[in-house]
Amino acid sequence: MSPSRSRYTGSYPYACSMVYDLRNYTDETMWGPFLDQQATVDWEKMEAVMIVLQYHLHGHNNYVMQPPWLGASVDSFKSVLLPKIGTASLPSNPDDPYDVTGSWIRVVCFLDYQELSHYNFGHDDILPEEPRGSLYKPQSIRLIMMKLQVTKIEEADSGDGQVAPVVYFEGTSRSLHIPQNANANSNIRGSVRQTSEGEIRWTTYSIYNGEERWKSEGIQVGGPRSSGSVMGHWFDRDMDPHGPVGPTMFWKVSNNINDLPGDELVVRMGAWTADYESEGEWEENGEDDEGGLVIYT
Repeated sequence: MSPSRSRYTGSYPYACSMVYDLRNYTDETMWGPFLDQQATVDWEKMEAVMIVLQYHLHGHNNYVMQPPWLGASVDSFKSVLLPKIGTASLPSNPDDPYDVTGSWIRVVCFLDYQELSHYNFGHDDILPEEPRGSLYKPQSIRLIMMKLQVTKIEEADSGDGQVAPVVYFEGTSRSLHIPQNANANSNIRGSVRQTSEGEIRWTTYSIYNGEERWKSEGIQVGGPRSSGSVMGHWFDRDMDPHGPVGPTMFWKVSNNINDLPGDELVVRMGAWTADYESEGEWEENGEDDEGGLVIYT
């Protein structure tokens, strides 16, 4: 997909620069949108992720039924009832404060690996503290349906600084537009926990043939049980300093888990998600007067 739209053209190349500069992926920040190993949120990185993904989501309205940051507040999530075909809806786990079990839509963007390599290693005259130039290159997008179930709940680690438990989950991750491609589908596992700041941190692992390949770190905008997205970075499981890396986000659509194929499922979801459109409105250019991203609640 070539970046040809006028929306975000002012901030988009600089957001791409932050997202794809490999110097922003370090052990100190756990390769996520963080400032340190305590998962202190780096909101500048989060904004860059939002700008890049929203830019590429424009034009995929058949799949994305609501602005993914609509309802960025605690307990704002409203489950839609998916068609009663396939797996029955699982009851919510009363011990899970994050409401993990259910169906989620995920978006992943990535830059061609040669472009990523050239951008990061093709210029020897960049000082370590100097930002790289703006980046305006085509990117690919993947739209994914995740079906997650809670598998274990434990007390918080002593380092979390919070009393909320750690919730572990497993599930499946299936492409919405190339479901026949085995490389686009995987099993998934991960955890959700509260940080010392009180933010909700999600960690996921994508598993192919029993082996972990990709990992992601993100923060749920709006807090627990919000309809806002979990946004952050995906990267190689072994944290390869040469990449690949990219932005990702996912948001819950239903407490129900359904076995319908992705395309048919999303089409049927349209009738149930219409209520969201009347409760919030996305500003036409997606930015405020100072170039920041506007979030409606």
